[in-house]
Amino acid sequence: ENLLLNATPEARLNRPTNDHLTIFRLPTELLHLIVKYLPDCRSSDGLFNAENFPAYPLSITCRRWRDITLSAPTCWCAVPYDNERWLEICIERAKNAPLRLAFYVIGLDRDLALAFRPLVPRTEEFLVSSHIHADDEIAPEYLGALWSILDRECPHLTRLCLKFNDDVLV
Repeated sequence: ENLLLNATPEARLNRPTNDHLTIFRLPTELLHLIVKYLPDCRSSDGLFNAENFPAYPLSITCRRWRDITLSAPTCWCAVPYDNERWLEICIERAKNAPLRLAFYVIGLDRDLALAFRPLVPRTEEFLVSSHIHADDEIAPEYLGALWSILDRECPHLTRLCLKFNDDVLV
């Protein structure tokens, strides 16, 4: 109830309206189970969006869902590399849960590799892919950046996936 005192007038008006909804009468334990069975968060394209992070739409629904999703570290373990703000948020929200890292080789440079290097020991899934034209080659600096990440110990690694076009010269 102290939260109501600090809430905006609009929030105070909406709170009594929301309290009568069926979802608000469900026990918190049941809502935790719903979050537990959400699809795994993925960031196979390195992007932060609702499709890759199913808990995100729930986390902005209301205070109760936000509290529940933020208390579930596995909802945030896919690390988006395209957005520095969300990268930091996901790492923080994932707490100590094993991480999922995904990169497109073309977008991976030495600076990004160095930023992700400390996360590698926490990584359980590592996906690297490249979709480039047949007449292009993967530049050595991209591969060098990739190997600078992969040369760390990975005690939690359960999946390593390298996907390249059939016609790419490495």
